[in-house]
Order: sequence, then C-alpha cells, then structure tokens
Amino acid sequence: MTQAPPTPCSGWTLIELLLVLSLVGLLTQWALPSATEWMQRARRNEARLALLQTAHWLERYAAAQGRYPESLPDSAWSVPSQSYRLNYTLSGPGYTVLAVPLGAQVSDPCGSLSLDQAGTRGVRLASWSAQTCWSR
Repeated sequence: MTQAPPTPCSGWTLIELLLVLSLVGLLTQWALPSATEWMQRARRNEARLALLQTAHWLERYAAAQGRYPESLPDSAWSVPSQSYRLNYTLSGPGYTVLAVPLGAQVSDPCGSLSLDQAGTRGVRLASWSAQTCWSR
C-alpha cells in the first residue's frame, strides 16, 4: 500500500496573524487622532454657524425693535449636535455671543468661540489664535 502525498494545509500561521494584528493596531493608532480632530473641526464649524445665525437674528431684531433683546429665544441656546452651549451677554449698546464647548468638545484647542455686535470674532481659554479657530 502506498500513501498519498500530504496535501498542503490552507490557513493562517501564527506569524501571519500577529503581523496582520500589528498592522491593524498601527493603523488604528495613526487614524484615531485624525478622526477626533476632524470631528472637533466639524463641531466647531457648527458652533461658528450657530454664532453667525444668532448674530444675524439679533441684528434683524435690533433693526425692527430699535434695540437688542434682553435674552435670546429658547431655540438659540445650543447647537444641534449639543457640543456647544450659547451664552448671550447684553452690554451697553452691544452684545457678545459665546459658544462654550460641552462634552468631548471641551478638549478642542479653540476653547470658546465669541462674536460681538461689531462682527469681531474671538476665542477664550484657547491654545490657538482666533484667526486659526475661525478659519479652520
């Protein structure tokens, strides 16, 4: 009786499996901070839009009433993603609207974004400049 030649086994070796897992780990380590930065930028953009829309509403109100309102309507206190809360301060002849970060957005290097009646764009408690935060 003759034996049939052994058939090659198909499958993964331990070395191949460890190599693939290592590559997946490296790609994840590289991609995760980038994804977090993109999410922060998207939420920051949403906050900037909310500030600009609120300022526009305030200017329309002032044009119709001759003065800025004492407070904002309830619909203007947060951005849709709930990552920022808006603060409104009426001071003398003008106002300041501030977008304060909430939740995961607190770690954003832009801190709180501000906008006043003159259209001055600023940041508070930020490690980046106002120009950088309002342009990115």
